[in-house]
Amino acid sequence: MIRELESSGHQVVVASSGESSVWLGKELDKEIRELPDYSIRYAIHSTWWSVLRQLPQLWRVIRQENRILESWTKQEDFELVLSDNRYGCYSKEIPSIFLSHQLIIPTPYLRRPIARMHARFIGRFNRCWILDDKELRLAGIMSDPKYLKIPYEYIGFPPDQIRWNQEGKSIGLILSGPEPQRSILEQELLKLDWLRQRKVILVRGTDLGNEPDLPDQWEVHGICDRKELADIIQRTEMIIGRSGYSSIWNYLHSGIKAILIPTPGQFEQEYLARRMTDRKLLACILQNELDKLFDIKPIHSNTGSDLKLPGLGGLFETEAES
Repeated sequence: MIRELESSGHQVVVASSGESSVWLGKELDKEIRELPDYSIRYAIHSTWWSVLRQLPQLWRVIRQENRILESWTKQEDFELVLSDNRYGCYSKEIPSIFLSHQLIIPTPYLRRPIARMHARFIGRFNRCWILDDKELRLAGIMSDPKYLKIPYEYIGFPPDQIRWNQEGKSIGLILSGPEPQRSILEQELLKLDWLRQRKVILVRGTDLGNEPDLPDQWEVHGICDRKELADIIQRTEMIIGRSGYSSIWNYLHSGIKAILIPTPGQFEQEYLARRMTDRKLLACILQNELDKLFDIKPIHSNTGSDLKLPGLGGLFETEAES
């Protein structure tokens, strides 16, 4: 979306936080403004209550990022705000659009009241763009707009200029997500003797911390941009990684063989993993069952032909003029 806006002659200011900010700076080769980080951590045990305890901190960060954004809009001549799941990045002065595939959080308890509260946060924006196809509904119940009180539209899936191919013999381990679960998965995968004997390309998903003791035949990377990741995937026969929405979309779009491991306690990833398994689109395994990983067969899906890539330029122009 950023590239499409820039190619249409718009000047785009990008802001983010944490590892996302590092990745965006590398991907876009431009300065990324800093926002406060949400810093949600998924505990090893009692993840549900761990997330609930962090809500006051999350609300403080949302108020803080809104103050930062409003100060920017007063100092600079912005025409439109696009917020990718940043709840405080809206303005009372200019059109603000919330982008997400997750309108209903698939929590194990209190799903309806949480969905209504979530919709109120989104309701601070002028419009919601839903990153899903209205007919295909890859995100399932998560992309259901029934609680929204603002205008919305399904805009399909973001255009990706790089199509992935898979032609190699290595296993690709693509790690991502919040700590401590990223490090825990890395450590658990390194305990698998059969995996240590294979030729592996490890994408750690971070440039922080000490690099673990790896077998000699393993190749290791930190944070990769999309082109680097496409080159790595081309040298693999199978990917093992998290069940994030954008990863799933890319695997299906390009017909990549992958096994998904949802982040424990991250309700979205757990729901998507179950959904992909039930629909026989991608293979999944729980993090506490990695001793069975050797027996899981990756699924090659042809669903990519159903994932539409819309032209988004008209949407941008319409909102900027409103």
